[in-house]
Amino acid sequence: MRYWCLKWKNVTERWSILDKHVTGVEVREPDGVYEVGKMGKSEKPEEWDNNKTRNETDIIKTRVTKMIEQELRDDPYAQEAFSRLLRMAIEEAEKLFDHPLKQYLLFREFEEQVEARKLSDIPDALAVNKHAQAYYGVFKKELPEVFVVKDVQVQDKWTKLAFEVDNIIVKAVAENCHRRTVCSASGRKGQGAHQGLSGLPGCGLCTA
Repeated sequence: MRYWCLKWKNVTERWSILDKHVTGVEVREPDGVYEVGKMGKSEKPEEWDNNKTRNETDIIKTRVTKMIEQELRDDPYAQEAFSRLLRMAIEEAEKLFDHPLKQYLLFREFEEQVEARKLSDIPDALAVNKHAQAYYGVFKKELPEVFVVKDVQVQDKWTKLAFEVDNIIVKAVAENCHRRTVCSASGRKGQGAHQGLSGLPGCGLCTA
C-alpha cells in the first residue's frame, strides 16, 4: 500500500510541475481548415501543385544521388553506370521544365531502378544476389572485350562464375570467422601460447 501511495505522490508532483510550465502558454490554431475526408489518405502526385511537385522531385534527386554514392560503393560497375544514367536523367528533366509531373515520374522511376540495381546489361538472374552481381560487374570492367558480343551462352557462363565466386568468398569468410572464434576461445582458456597479428590470442591463424 505504501508503494502505491508513493507512486501516486510522484504522479501528482509531475502534474504540478507540468501545470507550472504550461500555464500562460497560448495555444494557436493552425491556418486553414481540417479536411477530415483527406486525413489518413496520401495525395496522388497528379493532385499536387507545381511547387510541391518540384519539391518532391528535388527530394528524390537528392536521395537517389546519395544512394548511388553510398549504397553502391560495393558495386563499382553499377555505381559508375547509375552515375552516368543520373546525368542523363537530369538532362532529360531539364527538357521537361514546363512539365513538373513528368519530371517527378522520371526520377521516381529512376529511383526504383537504382534500388533494384537493375541495369539492361546485367542478367536478371543476378538480381537475387547483389554480391554476385557486383562480381559480374567486375568481370565486365576488367574484361570488356569478352562482353562485346551479345551472346546468351557467354552471359550464362559469367553469371554462373559470379555465383561461384560469391560462394567461395562466403565460405572463406565463414571459415575465417570460425577460426577467430576458436582462437579467441582458446586464448581465454589460457591455451593460446602466442598472439596473432590482429591481437587475438590463439594459434596465429587469426591475423587481420
